Amino acid sequence: MPTSPASDGGTDKTVKSEQSSKGDLFNWMKGSSSSIFSMVAEKAKNSVDAVLTTLDPQMKDSVNPNSFEVVVATEKEIVVSAVREGFQKVFGTAVVRGLESPSHPFAKQLFGFSAASKATRYCIDSVRLHVAKGPIVAFERFIVEPMESKFYELGFLKLNDMERNIDVEVYTQSVPVPTSIVSLIRDDTPLDYEQISTGFSIPVAHFMASNLKVHPSEWQEIMTGVSQRSSLVAAAVSLAMSYKNALE
Repeated sequence: MPTSPASDGGTDKTVKSEQSSKGDLFNWMKGSSSSIFSMVAEKAKNSVDAVLTTLDPQMKDSVNPNSFEVVVATEKEIVVSAVREGFQKVFGTAVVRGLESPSHPFAKQLFGFSAASKATRYCIDSVRLHVAKGPIVAFERFIVEPMESKFYELGFLKLNDMERNIDVEVYTQSVPVPTSIVSLIRDDTPLDYEQISTGFSIPVAHFMASNLKVHPSEWQEIMTGVSQRSSLVAAAVSLAMSYKNALE
């Protein structure tokens, strides 16, 4: 049956409208699919990252490409983990690893600020032979006598970034040490002790732990209510913040 021109025009419009609708739908599906796939991929990546960092918290550092490296001149986990926590709190991300330095030629129990400074500098210089760039952190414990017969133990954190000519130093919370304990380690240190100029031959922790009947790493908490690690983390945060300020 013949159709009128008006009828043909209406049919063409209908076909074009349907084609346009199909095109819009196809484009929408393409856009939605791309968005959905991106969301799925991102979620999968985050899930993998979460699994990795749950299995090994240190892998959190390597997942983020914007993190930088800090080397700690010891492999003692209590020190390395505290420095890692401090730097990640300040910078967000940081690869912090330990590298054991050679035994330093100083007393087992350092006495005085000067001895602590020399010991940390020795550790940093030793590690610097293997790590050319970036910040290196060293940590030492020592005792001081700020007033006659008043003794305290402190921790000393020192950071050196030779490339940027930055040196930062901070101390942990002080812990009171009974005069009787210092007298014991002084009396038990031989007069011909090779490192007597920098301290004593027996660490304070040895007698403190024995008297308090706790592990050598726990006596500070008994004396102050603050654990050794908590004190270290607080100092590490301060060190990281000072370093960040020096970079700006």
